[in-house]
Amino acid sequence: PEQKRRILEVHALLSVATHFELLEVATDADKKDIKRSYFKLSKEFHPDRFYKRALGSYVEKLAEIFKGLNHAFEVLSDDGRRAAYVLALKARARTRPPQQG
Repeated sequence: PEQKRRILEVHALLSVATHFELLEVATDADKKDIKRSYFKLSKEFHPDRFYKRALGSYVEKLAEIFKGLNHAFEVLSDDGRRAAYVLALKARARTRPPQQG
């Protein structure tokens, strides 16, 4: 049950989380921290980890999580792509309407 909850939780983040949030690192994380976190998470969510288990819809969710983790790692571990991504995040933050609350 705990694993299923974690899979659902991370899968839900795919559409709303930044690459930093997905990899569970700070925005100022260095490459070493990003790599460490990526390997930890990819090990946790690698579809082969659940080989021969009846997972139903979780199989697809795991594949999507793993793909998202890979993409986030590729972007954040490349200096040029990371810089462009951070600029895009800042631009997106400036164009959001203020939150009501």
